Amino acid sequence: MPMRTRLRLTVLAMILALAASPGWAQNGGIAISAVAYSPVPDQAAIQVETNGTSGLNDRATQTVLDVLRSQNYAVVDDAPFVLTLTTTRIGGPTDQPLLGQFDASESGAEIRFNIWSTQQDSLIERRRVIGSDETQVRIDISLYDRATGRYAWRGTAAAVTALAGAEATVGPMVERLLGFLGQTANEGAAP
Repeated sequence: MPMRTRLRLTVLAMILALAASPGWAQNGGIAISAVAYSPVPDQAAIQVETNGTSGLNDRATQTVLDVLRSQNYAVVDDAPFVLTLTTTRIGGPTDQPLLGQFDASESGAEIRFNIWSTQQDSLIERRRVIGSDETQVRIDISLYDRATGRYAWRGTAAAVTALAGAEATVGPMVERLLGFLGQTANEGAAP
């Protein structure tokens, strides 16, 4: 089985296990899932990259930098390890969950279903219904070895919060998630 397929299956299994776990609400409502693929050396040099600019990304990036420095990691460009950060906000007044699409034209019809998704409703897993005054914040952090291109660690934090408080939630989520850097964890038990 190719490495990419194994990685996808591992992440899928982590997310399904996390979704089924009842204990995540005991941890400040922050669900954590992380997988360590190889050791992360203490005081390693790490380059931080983000996916886009937004209030959530800016807040998350600053917290990542602060946490890495407090854990004695060197944050530098062209480092042997690269940390990528993505923040996603789901919900609010304009988010309409979809199970699929139907397109029809003179040339035929096409039906597409969302079999499984972490971003929207799907046939396998229905998201929690998020009201117009709530949003789900999700943070994905990956650490890979620049020389090999292989992941050393990947983690996800998710929480449902008031729409107006989404940016304030990001800091504690990043701190909690990076508390597991280099470790495998599920559902958010204290590091």
